[in-house]
Amino acid sequence: MSRKVFFWSLLKSSLLNRKSRVLVTILSVVLGISLASTLLNISFDVRERLGGTLRGYGANILLVPKDATLQVGLGGLSFGSLLGEGFIKESELTKIEGLSSAGNLLGYTPYLYAVVDLSNQSVVLAGVWFDSLMKVNPTLELKGSGIQNRNDVNSIIIGANGADRLGINLEDRLEITYKGRNYWLIVVGILSTGGSEDNQVLVSLSLAQVITQKNGLIHTVQLSYVGGGLELKAVAEELSKAIPSAEVKVMSQVAEAEETFLGKIQAVMAALTAGVLTASAFAVMSTMSTTVLERRNEIGLMLALGASPGRIAQLFFAEALVIGFAGGLMGYFIGVGLATALWLKIFNTTILPRPIVFPAVVAIALGVALMASLLPVRQALRVKPAVILKGE
Repeated sequence: MSRKVFFWSLLKSSLLNRKSRVLVTILSVVLGISLASTLLNISFDVRERLGGTLRGYGANILLVPKDATLQVGLGGLSFGSLLGEGFIKESELTKIEGLSSAGNLLGYTPYLYAVVDLSNQSVVLAGVWFDSLMKVNPTLELKGSGIQNRNDVNSIIIGANGADRLGINLEDRLEITYKGRNYWLIVVGILSTGGSEDNQVLVSLSLAQVITQKNGLIHTVQLSYVGGGLELKAVAEELSKAIPSAEVKVMSQVAEAEETFLGKIQAVMAALTAGVLTASAFAVMSTMSTTVLERRNEIGLMLALGASPGRIAQLFFAEALVIGFAGGLMGYFIGVGLATALWLKIFNTTILPRPIVFPAVVAIALGVALMASLLPVRQALRVKPAVILKGE
């Protein structure tokens, strides 16, 4: 029998004769690896999922005319200033979707502002693409159907504060006045944002352009992109080159909040994984150390028969690799199941297993098993054949 065949036969016999010990060791590996698999699978989607959730707080890039002086904003965020006669051409917006950054674009909407009279009170009227507005700010609360058609010239949406103050309800017919011209519109929605829009009225951009007689012009554009600070700076540079008439502002409040929050989430996941993997390594080391004590006679006999210390170390390391691979394989699939269950619970959607996670998880499992076997192997190599054979 060749040395290789004998070695593998000895390895097989060693594993099969200690099934309970081997099973306990594998389960120790599975404990840590399943969590590592769960968090690795989640980490590949967490930036996209949580980034999309954070996008609900508003746009992260703003386009304004370069000669702007009138202050505008969204919620508690300041979006800079606008001059009454400072405009961007609506036709230039077609360039946005043709840029290389368009793949990370979640949505964008132009704004055209005016001050109109409603029930003898001056209010800010904002012309928008309402369907795009809800993509840029998906957490906005809307009561009613909203403005479904970008060319709608008969509908109006009232901010929640204005509706309460003026006693306006859905389907009411309102008259607004701008520079002596009157327009009758039907209330199709009441919007609640917790910000400045609660005191505004919203109409379609096309209607706002008709009312203000600013055909083809807009004041500002809000854009929402996936990405952190560095990515947004690159997007801003690209937008500046594509639309030179506009000043591009990166909304640092949103971008920095996303980066900070996601960084903390990933740090917590890494700390949890490291902690559980360390606990698994200690469990494996403890089990293998006990195994070495139980096999002292076997180890002493092999050394007495001429087995080199290196060969003994190879045997234990081979056992560790088998245990690590089995634990990694089981832990990977358990982790995928846990990640899927968490994603269904949190985001009501499934998570797609990433191909790169499997080799990463198996490599981690093998590394944990090998590191945990270092001390037991040293103990095995300290066995004295003469002492064992004497029965001491």
